[in-house]
Amino acid sequence: EAARRMQCSNNLKQIGLGIQNFHSARNGMPPVVVFDWDMSVHILLYPYIEQAALYEVYNNMKAPNAGYTYWPEVGTTPSLGGRPTTWFMQLPSDERRKELSSVPCYFCPSRRSAGKFSKTIFSGGSSLAGPRGDYCAVIAKTREDYWANYTYYNSYENEITGCFKVSELSLSGGVNGSSTSHRVNILSWAPRASFSNLKDGTSNTVCFGEKFIPAHALNSEARIEHVEWDGTILTAANSNNEMFNAARLIHADTSKSPIIARSPTDKPSNVTAAAWEAMDPDYNTGGTSIWGRYGFGSSHVNVVNFVLCDGSVHAISPTIDHMLLYYLGDGSDGQSVTIP
Repeated sequence: EAARRMQCSNNLKQIGLGIQNFHSARNGMPPVVVFDWDMSVHILLYPYIEQAALYEVYNNMKAPNAGYTYWPEVGTTPSLGGRPTTWFMQLPSDERRKELSSVPCYFCPSRRSAGKFSKTIFSGGSSLAGPRGDYCAVIAKTREDYWANYTYYNSYENEITGCFKVSELSLSGGVNGSSTSHRVNILSWAPRASFSNLKDGTSNTVCFGEKFIPAHALNSEARIEHVEWDGTILTAANSNNEMFNAARLIHADTSKSPIIARSPTDKPSNVTAAAWEAMDPDYNTGGTSIWGRYGFGSSHVNVVNFVLCDGSVHAISPTIDHMLLYYLGDGSDGQSVTIP
């Protein structure tokens, strides 16, 4: 386990280095997602983590008309349903899906090997198909609600205080990017956040961490709730929890704890095991709220690995003080913190 934990730390170090290399090349931080239903930060980092060829596979499936950046709508050529998840479903074989999901630094060896993906279409057409992964970006906000709105411009986006922001868009048709439908108008994008925006400095701001996946949901497609916990890192969208695997939330609402789970079998004390299996990451019914809780966690004993914007990796205890963790997520709170 010591060797696996060290490899996990090295994985996050490589992700942190990829973010720094992206920042140097593009003069800014990658967004968590270019726009609703577009490339996630995980895919954007491919050229900077020695996966340039794999990036081109995904990038070359963009719409062929007029230089737009989005995946095509239904009825265009090729018809891919307007979502990268649909494109992933249309790959010719599971062998090809596994090949396009095999990025070693996105999988913690204490949890599983590389090459895991999801492909099930659930009732109503919901699909979270694509490569899975064990690490996600950190979104910081003072409150725990509406955290998912990092996928397009809206009134809540300005509440995000961590190192990630939505991208700067060039759009056609006089639209402003405030609706998910505006993705068909995107001509180009550029980073909108920078290390220079971090008043607390890169050594006081976390950017990526190990995400919590309940033991019953790991690699499972038995229920859509399982895939919402352990779904694709290919994209993010403000619907059906498609955003929950690209990024998760660190917030200042101490009534919504814990943010870090103690183990893969952790769950709310007032919830039965059977009920827990049926809950998704934004469950908020019958007095039980999962919103803003159980975002991060690991398969290690008593530690969860996070990487800071300076590239350093720290093993953080699941019992870390709630506000101390928030201060590490918020890059502009003026708090210089010492990680215990």
